[in-house]
Order: sequence, then structure tokens, then C-alpha cells
Amino acid sequence: EGVGALYSGLFPTMLRQGCNQAVNFTAYQYFKETLLEHQGTTQLKFWQSMMIGGLSGGMGPLVNNPIDVVKTRMQKQVVHPNKAPKYTGLLQ
Repeated sequence: EGVGALYSGLFPTMLRQGCNQAVNFTAYQYFKETLLEHQGTTQLKFWQSMMIGGLSGGMGPLVNNPIDVVKTRMQKQVVHPNKAPKYTGLLQ
């Protein structure tokens, strides 16, 4: 398979991680601002920060699961000589 096989799932991995972090940070900020506005305060309590962190952290995998499935299939496939691989990219 060669050196190129090391990078077969690089783009889907980067896309998955980017989506995960974007959703996580966006959801955390939204929940934080909403909660602070509702309470009329400027700082969250420790347990509130922990709860919205857990909630927003769980939303990332919900969004990036389809990309993660594609990435895993691309990385796990066995490529046989003189035969085209089953998965070659994100969209098939």
C-alpha cells in the first residue's frame, strides 16, 4: 500500500475533528450565554459550567458521526494489488 496509505483518511479525520470542535464550542457558548442571561449574572457556578461542558461536548459526536463512519471505513479497508479500493473519498 505504500506511504500514501498512511494518509488515506487524513482529510476525513481533519473534517471530523473540525466539525466536532465547531459544534462543541458553539454549543457551549450558546448555552453559557443563555444561562447567564436567564440568571442575570456574569459568571457561572462550577457545576453549571461542568454541566453545559458535558452537554456541549456530547453534541459534537452527534454531528460528526457520519464523517467518522466514512473515515473509519477508508482507513480500515484492505487494498488488494490490481484492484480498485471500495472507498476512495468522502462522497460515493
